[in-house]
Amino acid sequence: MNLLFICNEYPPGRSGGIGSITRALARSLVAAGHQVFVAGLYAPGYGQADYEEDQGVRVWRRRFGLDIGLIRNDYSKTDTLLLELFRRSGLSRRDTVRSVRAFSVFVGELIGKFRIDLVEWPDFNEYFAHLPASFSWPALPVPLVVKFHGTASYIYRQMQEPVDQTTFLLEKKHMERADALVSVSRNTAENYASFYGLTRRIGVLYNSIEVPGVRTNGLSPTDDKAGGSAQTSDPAGIPSPEAARTIVYTGALSRVKGIHSLMEAWPLVLRKRPDAILRVFGKGRPSSLLARLPEQARNSVRFEGFVTKDRLYEALSGAAAAIFPSYTECFALAPLEAMAVGCPVIFTERVSGPELIETGVNGLLINPDDYGQMAEAMLSLLEDVEKRKTFSRNGRQTILERFDIRKSVKDHIRFYEELIINYQARMQRSDPNRTPAQNKT
Repeated sequence: MNLLFICNEYPPGRSGGIGSITRALARSLVAAGHQVFVAGLYAPGYGQADYEEDQGVRVWRRRFGLDIGLIRNDYSKTDTLLLELFRRSGLSRRDTVRSVRAFSVFVGELIGKFRIDLVEWPDFNEYFAHLPASFSWPALPVPLVVKFHGTASYIYRQMQEPVDQTTFLLEKKHMERADALVSVSRNTAENYASFYGLTRRIGVLYNSIEVPGVRTNGLSPTDDKAGGSAQTSDPAGIPSPEAARTIVYTGALSRVKGIHSLMEAWPLVLRKRPDAILRVFGKGRPSSLLARLPEQARNSVRFEGFVTKDRLYEALSGAAAAIFPSYTECFALAPLEAMAVGCPVIFTERVSGPELIETGVNGLLINPDDYGQMAEAMLSLLEDVEKRKTFSRNGRQTILERFDIRKSVKDHIRFYEELIINYQARMQRSDPNRTPAQNKT
């Protein structure tokens, strides 16, 4: 198959979960013998090469007209002021319409040039916020899959905040033009069906990751027997006394991810463990979060920004635990990555959390609004080595058995092949004189 993925955050760069899963899936599809192309319309200041090849994946990064170097995409006050100025002046909307239309033409050119069999497009596109309600997408000559990763409207609804109706309608219009809908978790599929009034079948293909080797010293991966990456006797081997008193958070510094709640819970941890350390990795500005902490607690929290995957795995592999107190998650990659390197995980009990964690078996589930429960969960792992070992072993085994991209890619291939066959049969029925080659033009 020749597959085209639409993605506006393909790594490297400050990518989120959609970028990471797209790269993992694309690389695995290439390894399985398919041709994979990725194209996206990137936020101003994202940077990186306009075109590159990544382990056989061909990647194009298209730019907005406003991306002339003024915006750095670094969460600075300058960026905030410029973006607001562009929005109020109407420049953002006009440029977005022009840029999205040009990008749609480019997608059509790729489909024709590389004889694409199928396009997968995420439900979430930042530029929807700047498109008018009247915007319409050109039809594609090949089947389109829209995958549910979490739209802006869905997240606002989950957070009980007002939903912009124009954005909501654009998101729904995007879904309605798809030939197939697929979600990254059962919970998300059910919630989307209700929220958007979808009556069509929604498939489920879980996010998965490239599973690294176990890191017994926080630095060096070791191979093991299970599925090509195996188990050591103690995958949570703690490399230093400091690591044994360290909790790690990875993710955007946003209220949706529960980082504000974590700041409220952290002083409760320090009351019993004043030596504890919280390391925070992720995109965003930490100033408002520091303001939530008592002055005496601030030295125990280290904001380390966006880092490479290797640095993140190094931090996770030795920590006492990783915590992800999200309010909403379609199916987060961050806890998968922590579990994959043997780091005990504390995850949200909400939305898709129970589809990953069986509390007390391979991790702990917590209510992000219950600061006391959150603190007790962290303390239990800081103080109980045997519990850490159990969660470490069981957590990694969960990833190897259920969320290894090498297994997930087989499910994706079956899904894509079935969709392509059904699409071509439908086109043939609508036009008996149409040849298979014409289905791509």
